[in-house]
Amino acid sequence: MAQLLGRGHYGSIWRNKDGTPAEFTKARGKTGVLKDLGAMPIGARGWMRVAWKGGSAHVYAWEVTPDPKTGEPMLRFIDPQPGKLDVADYLDRAKAGSFYWLRVDKLVPTEDVLDLVKQS
Repeated sequence: MAQLLGRGHYGSIWRNKDGTPAEFTKARGKTGVLKDLGAMPIGARGWMRVAWKGGSAHVYAWEVTPDPKTGEPMLRFIDPQPGKLDVADYLDRAKAGSFYWLRVDKLVPTEDVLDLVKQS
């Protein structure tokens, strides 16, 4: 199971509805991330993968929710590991050229995902 969660394999344990492996999309920097994900509909959610400017890397979550005041789509970045509900600053801390995103709300989990859930 560890090999499935190794570098770059987060999407390989999820599938598109047609059975093809899910793939991260490379964004053109912070502006590209905000443009790509800002165009998603309410209810869209997924993962961000970045490398830090100081070394190492991280995967965290994003979602599009309705703005409580206007009802318009609002993009949020969340890090469930430390329980932080607003990590938009991660885009500024990430190394240039290391922005990747994956939309997961339309994906199908493989048996490997289900096994991970059963183990935890």
